[in-house]
Amino acid sequence: MLLTRLNLPWISPTLGIKFDMFEDGLALFYPDGDRFKDPEELFQERNWAQQKLDQALAKLRELGIDPDQL
Repeated sequence: MLLTRLNLPWISPTLGIKFDMFEDGLALFYPDGDRFKDPEELFQERNWAQQKLDQALAKLRELGIDPDQL
């Protein structure tokens, strides 16, 4: 396997994504400069959204509405 050392920061010519190294690790940036979210942040957002969905479904059931029939 051939591994090539990247000189960071590096911008993908195809995707326009920037890779940069910081003290806390590797960071990726969209072409517009916004930073990609950390996996932990994505997991937290997913869990929050799932909780909200579960609450909404429970409320519908309380009102006698079957969410599966919508």
